[in-house]
Amino acid sequence: MPSSDSPVQSKILVLLQKKIEKLGEMLALGRDQKEAISKNTLPRLGQVIAERMRCMGEVDSLDKRLADLLACHKRGQDSHLNLFQSKPIKAMVDRLRKILQGLSELEDKSILDLEEQLASVRAQLIEVQKSRIGARTYAPIKSAAARFVDLQG
Repeated sequence: MPSSDSPVQSKILVLLQKKIEKLGEMLALGRDQKEAISKNTLPRLGQVIAERMRCMGEVDSLDKRLADLLACHKRGQDSHLNLFQSKPIKAMVDRLRKILQGLSELEDKSILDLEEQLASVRAQLIEVQKSRIGARTYAPIKSAAARFVDLQG
């Protein structure tokens, strides 16, 4: 690798390491989210979602910095593909890929859990609605005309 790529490669490695740390934090928060969903602790779920959103913003910021760095490098070089052929960067990209795959699987499981809970809530609402209809059907009829009739008379 040419020596001019070393500073760029170092900066890329630093940004990728920070991204790995943030995505690792998101993975831990994803586990917390799944637990909050399964235990039906809505306040905790809200906190976890807010923390994950914050992490996503930080990951987006790191991605923008990485894109800016590569754009600057591309202006001075023919291609930046050789940067991603280096062993340290390849290793980081592989770690990122594994973390992202774990995040995706965890997200899929959380969505399934939420869909199951939603189906349960729907079933409960249908039962409540049936109960209300039944209560109205068998309740005594009250009409405005009935109050003018003297039944004791």
